[in-house]
Amino acid sequence: MSKHEKGGSGAERPRGLERLAGVVDTAMGEPRTMAAMAVVGVASFVGSLISEGAQVLLINVITILTYLLLFPLQHTQNRDSIALHAKIDELLRADRQARDTFIGIEERAIAAIERAKASVPEKGS
Repeated sequence: MSKHEKGGSGAERPRGLERLAGVVDTAMGEPRTMAAMAVVGVASFVGSLISEGAQVLLINVITILTYLLLFPLQHTQNRDSIALHAKIDELLRADRQARDTFIGIEERAIAAIERAKASVPEKGS
């Protein structure tokens, strides 16, 4: 019986900055946050018509918001990619016909990945 079947995921909870990144990522995906970003976008257009001071303020706000979105997005992409590779590696280990050369291939040089890709027969061959 696997850990998942026993009711425990066996997964460690993120701590520190990783947890903060997850909280920011979740908050940035909320509809209210998207509405606020739309308001900032409209305000930046209107602010550029009003005064130079408003334009500078809005540019600073937009820059800060961009950085707040960039890092959690990259964190989420990295976490999802690592999880996906782990799942695929598990499937490769479970399938007797799969070649072991593809397990962990994402950590190899691009040339090695291309050679492994070229060694896979075309469908129907």
